[in-house]
Amino acid sequence: MNEAKLFSEGSATDLVCRGWSRERVIDATGIDPGYHNSSMKADLKGVDRTAYKIEHVRQRVSPEAVRDVLERYAACDLDKAGVLEHLGLHDAVNLIKLSELYAALDMGEEFRDADRRSRRGSMQSGMIAQYGTDNPFKLDEYQEKAAQTREERYGARYTMAEGSVFADEARKKGRATRRSRERYTRVLTPDEIARRSARTAKTVRSRYGVDHVSQIPSAREAQRQRAEQYGKQWAEKARQTNIERYGFPSWTMGDEARREISKRMSSTRVQRQSLATKKRNATLATSFSEDALYELLVEYADKHGMTVVRQHRDEKRYPFAVDFYIPERDLFIELNGSWSHGGHWYEVDREMDQKTVQTWRKKGEKSQYYLNALGTWTERDVRKRAAAREAHLNYVTLWDGSEALADAYLWFALGAPDGHDWEREYSWLDLPESLTDLREDLGKQVQQWADIDVMTAGSRQISWLARSGTWETFYARELQMWEADEVHHRKWGRLRARLLANRLQYLGRLPESALEVVRGLAISGEIRAYSTFVNTAMLAVLDKYEPTHMYDPCAGWGERLLTCAQRGVTYTGTDISEVVVAVHQGLINRLGLTDVSVSLGDSATRDMRGGTHEMVLTCPPYGDTEIYTSQGAENLDDEAFLEWWKQVVSMSVAPSTRVFAFQISEKWRKRMSAVARSALGEQWHLADEIDASASRNHFQRAKSRQKHRGETMVVFERL
Repeated sequence: MNEAKLFSEGSATDLVCRGWSRERVIDATGIDPGYHNSSMKADLKGVDRTAYKIEHVRQRVSPEAVRDVLERYAACDLDKAGVLEHLGLHDAVNLIKLSELYAALDMGEEFRDADRRSRRGSMQSGMIAQYGTDNPFKLDEYQEKAAQTREERYGARYTMAEGSVFADEARKKGRATRRSRERYTRVLTPDEIARRSARTAKTVRSRYGVDHVSQIPSAREAQRQRAEQYGKQWAEKARQTNIERYGFPSWTMGDEARREISKRMSSTRVQRQSLATKKRNATLATSFSEDALYELLVEYADKHGMTVVRQHRDEKRYPFAVDFYIPERDLFIELNGSWSHGGHWYEVDREMDQKTVQTWRKKGEKSQYYLNALGTWTERDVRKRAAAREAHLNYVTLWDGSEALADAYLWFALGAPDGHDWEREYSWLDLPESLTDLREDLGKQVQQWADIDVMTAGSRQISWLARSGTWETFYARELQMWEADEVHHRKWGRLRARLLANRLQYLGRLPESALEVVRGLAISGEIRAYSTFVNTAMLAVLDKYEPTHMYDPCAGWGERLLTCAQRGVTYTGTDISEVVVAVHQGLINRLGLTDVSVSLGDSATRDMRGGTHEMVLTCPPYGDTEIYTSQGAENLDDEAFLEWWKQVVSMSVAPSTRVFAFQISEKWRKRMSAVARSALGEQWHLADEIDASASRNHFQRAKSRQKHRGETMVVFERL
């Protein structure tokens, strides 16, 4: 991966690379990266996690915010973990050192200064807490102890007191200092000054042939070096003085000074002067993303014989400085890429937006940045949108302010169309014809899988064939998300724009089918898609134990039903979803399958102890990782879920049953195996654990790979 290229912000891979813990990733995205990110090994291969964290901060966090958290760290308002959290690296695994991070951001010296101030502040706080003062030597008891030590070692309580071994030397030095000061501080008479100047000029002319010593090249260089040396010394002295007086290297860093400066800079006169200077110097643009977008717009305009104006004002129609304006198209383009723009238009009636307002307002109690952001998002942007609506402007607003400029590239890929983005975000996003009715197009694509011959199908084709009957349920959430096309409280833009931009970025093209769209929703991290059952480990179990009848307590999407039909094994299944059971029956009828059946019910209460099946093989829910129904065991807490699983095991085993096998994620393998062992009893033993995370067609333990597994087929055998 290119060092400067980041995964989609907020996706599971992005959060993992930023060091988020497994639990936080699951909470934020619904996607389980696995133990030690085992399920994402392929996606994360070759990614330098340290470089990724640096690029995340460089591209997604404003320089002002980076400096703000550093100042809070220096003021002991944040510890190192708090700094990382504010930079989006919270709960970080494999923490990056702050010194390393800030050095990479060309702020190494600023961090070292802040770190010294933080250490000093922490030490002073500890001193105050323990002694009531920032310096223990200010206390009388310490002064007394120091005086006693001087008296014992040097003969007197004070250096210049009678009897001190340093007294004579100290007095001589004091007299010499006073004479020196008197010599150089005495005011000379005009005649003395004239005589001194004449003698100096005569000496310089006789020795060097010039009128003044500054005309000598060597003297000029020496003077420059002294100025540089003493300049640094005086700068350091001034810095130390400011720290002692104000607690900062510069008084401008203090809250009071900042308020005063802000007050001055916000005056109409200063603002007018600043704007005039920036226009004169062509330096109105201030962000990297704006510069990058400007270059893209110039390239586009040159190709089409047009021009681009930055910071254009139209007092009658749009009394704001629009980021970019193309006169030939009368096109206004705003880049609302900063987090302070909220990632979408503010809607006062939207519950999510009100929660954000409350959050920012609370954070604004400690940071002015959030109060400024509130003003930008809920007031200024609202006025800008209203002005564009009133004037019915040709108006395009882009929301991705990262280096990727994902929605900008999407806009260019679609031909840079006109827009009325004051109506709705991405009004210019005309979908390809194949995506206008996603459900209809997806149905046509999926139905092609229905023609697969179950008797000759491979593992992947078995999954496709099962999907041909379950697709409406399997993809129901993706279809709903696509139709809703909602904004997100943490991500920029609307769903469709975000997804299409993501696919354009990583595929180099827009999705060409509905199937690519629904798959892209999972790949981009917009949703945690339902997982499919890969039957390679199941085939290994069937090959070894050769059952004639198998019971499946959690029938799922139908892959195990079709596998049994292919192998000529009688299949009995149970599932709690009425929709899934109906779909299974449709598959059975359509394919003309015999000796296979699926019943509606809870496998924890369906009593199969009187059955004739030799094998139980299933893939139970992975806790609450995937929610299939509102009634299923996936809605239970961990303790209740394991109790449900114990009941499933107990009710599934008949006297004829010789094998009990289940495929499970690494997160649940040990706990569910322990429950199964207990429920099965002493007559059963753990026969094998097959790594089901990779494609296999043979039966083996592969214990050396166990640490890296995503899924495992656990096999118990009756003794």
